[in-house]
Amino acid sequence: MKKPIFYRVLFYAIGLLVLARGLTLNTKTGLGGSPIISVAYSVATIFDHNFGNMTLALYSLFVVIELILHIIRDRRYTIRIRRIILFSGYLAIFHGFMPIKIPGIRNAIGFDDSHARI
Repeated sequence: MKKPIFYRVLFYAIGLLVLARGLTLNTKTGLGGSPIISVAYSVATIFDHNFGNMTLALYSLFVVIELILHIIRDRRYTIRIRRIILFSGYLAIFHGFMPIKIPGIRNAIGFDDSHARI
């Protein structure tokens, strides 16, 4: 028997919420992150943009590149883009709510934040 689609979507959204919170905590505290999220974090830090918005832009760009590479096949790219928007929205929310700065940790462009206040 199949579970109702509502529960699948609900648990998927909760999973994205937990993942986004964990990634935000990892990057805010200087513990790092996965290789794919480090690109968005580095670009957001260098150009002083919101982490969630930069994730949305880069992940959407990756999907467009994938679409171009697989233009011959029939795929569901609109579902992927919706998931990207949901995930990057969670990242933006948590990035705004967690103003954590650890003194002495160097940011992505090499500046030392030892003068920062906690």
